[in-house]
Amino acid sequence: MNYSNITDLTNFGKLLHKDGLWSLYSFDDTLSIMFHLCRGHGHIQRNSPVDPNTGRCSACTRDAPDEIQGLWKLHNWERIQECDNV
Repeated sequence: MNYSNITDLTNFGKLLHKDGLWSLYSFDDTLSIMFHLCRGHGHIQRNSPVDPNTGRCSACTRDAPDEIQGLWKLHNWERIQECDNV
């Protein structure tokens, strides 16, 4: 799953789980995406997408907690299996 420019497509109205500055939001009705509320390279704090392949925030490169990564995998399990079988 490509996470670039995902912020514009994310439905921030449905928060699935939050752990401190890390969160899991709905995406495309059936999928979810991980985000990190951080300052990244600037002074403005905002939600930055987490690369599901590495588990790292795209702005500050910090690793997402195992709990958030595990929930993301459970929520997107069918999609992950489809991608692995391609």
